[in-house]
Amino acid sequence: MSPLFIDATTKSPRISLRPNGEMEIVGRSVPENALGFYKPVTEWLQKYAEGEGGKKASFKFQIEYFNTASSKCLLAIMRILDSMFRRGDNVEIIWLCDSSDHDLIESGEDFEALISCPFEIRKVSDLEW
Repeated sequence: MSPLFIDATTKSPRISLRPNGEMEIVGRSVPENALGFYKPVTEWLQKYAEGEGGKKASFKFQIEYFNTASSKCLLAIMRILDSMFRRGDNVEIIWLCDSSDHDLIESGEDFEALISCPFEIRKVSDLEW
């Protein structure tokens, strides 16, 4: 399986999905068509999840800002990861956000409440984008 890389723009985040299980979304997520933008991501992740058992996934979300349409796509990604975890795969989600950004901390807590896989909210000072 080939990795999936998508470069960041002013409206969309940088995405890196590697078959070794290291995955991340970094940046601002306000694309004009969130479903279209995230479709290759969810398709890639679904193929990854459907592979043989015993996989691992360490997915880092470092989102500066996201709109409502993006939040639905992010949740869809997390639900795929959650299904992997419930199947017995080694999965973790890391929600990386600035320690002073209470909205992003709360968003992370909201996502965490919706899934069962390990979810860590890392609050960092002076986060660089």
